[in-house]
Amino acid sequence: MRGTHGATGCAVVSLVQRQSPHFMSTTDTRDTERLAPCTSCGAVVPGGTEGCRKLFGEALAREYSDPVYGAVHFLTVDAYALQHAEQHGPSTNAYHLILPNIEVTPDGPQTSPVPTGFELPNGMEQPFLHIMYEDVTLN
Repeated sequence: MRGTHGATGCAVVSLVQRQSPHFMSTTDTRDTERLAPCTSCGAVVPGGTEGCRKLFGEALAREYSDPVYGAVHFLTVDAYALQHAEQHGPSTNAYHLILPNIEVTPDGPQTSPVPTGFELPNGMEQPFLHIMYEDVTLN
């Protein structure tokens, strides 16, 4: 998702912006670094590439401290790794296929177990599907 569309170039930057919309403000006095593009994902952030890494660290800190954000931790890490491939090359990437046990209904999300056929050590059936692919090469 490389681009020059401001902060929308990086999924992690977009996440941090939603958490703290004032962070990217050009009048923000907390950060006097110049706005510059990240050389990996193209997001224009204070401090450029190093600033993008800093935002990733802030997103991780929020995920580790707040279970609501922690639920999407793997998405944050995978998005950052894919958008910053020179730091996290193909040999360190794994690709996931996930079918969560959540169904979207008019009344909001509802728990809806996926019939997986996988038995957990406690004898219950695993209620979601998670398949991980390793050694995948994208061309």
